[in-house]
Amino acid sequence: MQVLVLKMGTTEPSVAAEHGDYDHWFRVVLEAAGCTVSVLNAFEGAVLPDSTSTELCAVDGILLTGSPLSVRDRAPWMRKVGEWTLDQARRGTPVFAICFGHQLVGECLGAPVTENERGPEWGAVAVTIHEKDPLFEGLPESIVVQASHRDILQSVPDGAICLAGNANTSVQAYAWGEHLRAVQFHPEAPAQAIADLLAARGLVGRFEHSEHGRKILNNWVQHWLV
Repeated sequence: MQVLVLKMGTTEPSVAAEHGDYDHWFRVVLEAAGCTVSVLNAFEGAVLPDSTSTELCAVDGILLTGSPLSVRDRAPWMRKVGEWTLDQARRGTPVFAICFGHQLVGECLGAPVTENERGPEWGAVAVTIHEKDPLFEGLPESIVVQASHRDILQSVPDGAICLAGNANTSVQAYAWGEHLRAVQFHPEAPAQAIADLLAARGLVGRFEHSEHGRKILNNWVQHWLV
């Protein structure tokens, strides 16, 4: 199972030195689930594979990471990556978009990204699952996941189904068609990495270990890639 990770940014240097960068967090879980991982630094303008290329034909799934950047900056590469990702989902390639990726793809589907008027979410947060979906198979209705975001989608993207939310962020997860899933939180992130990230930025958030995020990533592998 070959997963292409589109890296959307890089974490704080002190956090990367201790825990690895965003792509490493995914690599740990995905490789344990039997996947081979390749990484493209989309935020640095890496060339995206042509849809008919041998390189892309070998890919079984695509994953978009989080980022300290904001979709509201609307850098030229962002829209290009979002539209390319949607094209791959339309072609039948499984896509999992995380945090910044969740917002980027959502905006390409017509949902505006804004700074959350209810305030940011830092650290461990509770999220309620509203709809049955293979992404959340085997999980309770209320899950604990790691978060680090101040921007949100103001509405459910066109053609999508909202799968989960909470009082702070109504669209915590959505499904678009059979092949695209997106979550606002960080299923890949170790709790200690998020705690250290917040400390490096002078922020305060709840600290709690949880295996719910890892289960979500494993569900994506088992239901979309196997």
